[in-house]
Amino acid sequence: MKRSIEVILLFLILFLTINVTSVDGKPREDYGQPKCIYKGENGLTIVSYSTAWSTKERLDEIYRELLNNFYGEEMQYLSHIYIYPDNRENVAGYYYEDYYMDENGELVYLDHRYIELYNADVYTEISDIARTLAHEYGHHFTFYYLITHENKAKNNWLLTEYAELRNLSDFDGVTYIGDPDKPYQHEWDIAEILAEDYVQLLGSPLAKQTEDYFDVQERVDRVIRDYYYRYHMFNLLPQENLSLPLAADVKGLMEYLSNLASLEIVNKPRDIDVPTPYLTGVEPIYKEYNQYTFEWDEIDDGYEYDYTLVYYDLSNNDYPIPIKTVKTTEEMRALAGSAINYEKNSALLQNLEGELAIQLFVTDEYGFIYASEPNTIKISPKDNAVVIFYDVPEGFWAENHIYDLYNKGLIAGYPDGSFKPDNTISRAEFLTLLIRGSKSFSPHKVDDRNHWFVTNGYYDIALFNGLIEGPEDNEFYFDENIQREEMAVLIYKMLNLLEKDTVKNSDKLFKDRSKLTYKDEISVVSNYGIISGYSDNTFRPSHLATRAEASKMLSTFISVVGS
Repeated sequence: MKRSIEVILLFLILFLTINVTSVDGKPREDYGQPKCIYKGENGLTIVSYSTAWSTKERLDEIYRELLNNFYGEEMQYLSHIYIYPDNRENVAGYYYEDYYMDENGELVYLDHRYIELYNADVYTEISDIARTLAHEYGHHFTFYYLITHENKAKNNWLLTEYAELRNLSDFDGVTYIGDPDKPYQHEWDIAEILAEDYVQLLGSPLAKQTEDYFDVQERVDRVIRDYYYRYHMFNLLPQENLSLPLAADVKGLMEYLSNLASLEIVNKPRDIDVPTPYLTGVEPIYKEYNQYTFEWDEIDDGYEYDYTLVYYDLSNNDYPIPIKTVKTTEEMRALAGSAINYEKNSALLQNLEGELAIQLFVTDEYGFIYASEPNTIKISPKDNAVVIFYDVPEGFWAENHIYDLYNKGLIAGYPDGSFKPDNTISRAEFLTLLIRGSKSFSPHKVDDRNHWFVTNGYYDIALFNGLIEGPEDNEFYFDENIQREEMAVLIYKMLNLLEKDTVKNSDKLFKDRSKLTYKDEISVVSNYGIISGYSDNTFRPSHLATRAEASKMLSTFISVVGS
């Protein structure tokens, strides 16, 4: 019996932005009288129109959270934060900047700058708004210092030291509001990139909060039926634009931002080489539904880290999906796709499909987050078309090899749902699979109806590449069952054709070695693990190979040659 769990993906991705209208801080007129007004020790005033934030104690939470971000002299230029209950602008927040150029050509920043935060009746906890607050303050911080220290308005920010550190000239999409030469894309706005960098490097601990994500098997075992992904979880989407390196991975960026405000920073990002995650296994779970295993190396530098594995569609990295969060000392492994727990009547049946990027985010003890290079995998519906053969029971010694070849489209079962693993395999069948598995040859059909092996072009490939000899020397009997020694020789020849190392570096001694005609060839193929002996340490060269044995040899051969 199976039972599916519906996973609810809640991506409340709201743009964090700046407003091009420049006025002194004042509230929006259509919200009536404020619910509460609070003034901090430094003169900053917070005005709330939200019932969820309607006491001075609650507004003091926002004030204290703001001060948990790093700040300098720019703080005195911020006069107000306005809290609104709804989301009429379809954004999470606004920042209003303003500056002018004096008679000497120097840019002067104006005071009474302000921030607006929206949807406060929904975001009722300080943890819900901490990241938005830090992002909007990041606008204030970066606008102030790039204008006053580098004397460049935002249309010239690509000429700043910041842009050079970030190598932004390497990315054609970088733009700004009002750019006449490029279509505007929010995630490529240089002001937005700067604000995201501020959050990652100088934001408060709460702005960089993380979530422990469970993989598919853990969710099924724990019977977690609803699973929400929230934007403000830092280890799911550290920045809006994942096409750019994360801030902690940019050398010198922390020093640059902190020096702008003369900040004394004790804890700084490390130079970390984040391991690349790999898809290491695909296992059928139920009918055509699979479970995918991802693994990666642990960072071995004496520090503890949280590793969060995510994936996203390669054509759109706006919506990463978490796979699992793993702690230092735990197994660096995560499962995605499908899982079943029959005892708890719990299941989640889904497949990964498409061209996907798998990426690892690593968070250190200070909240700095680092990223691996995204690893691209391609999974087609055909790859997921797993058939459970009734005569290949779970735990069968060649089970994984059989399904590996089946998913690659190299072998098939019988109409009755069987695979017949103990049936023998012919010379033509094995050689065809070997040629197709190498992916180095393109057979062309010929006008010959004598045998399918000839008609489909495999005979010509085998003959012209020296895998077999012509009929005048040694007739290749297509339909005769192939022997194990013959298989070893054919694999050896194919390794040579593919320029793999075929120098014998050891000599495995089988008990029946005296019966082997091609000792060197068998030794090389055996050393690769493609073909092996039996449990009694015999090779049995004249033994007729079974479909299961052939599957094991071919699956291992493909992994060796990297096809």
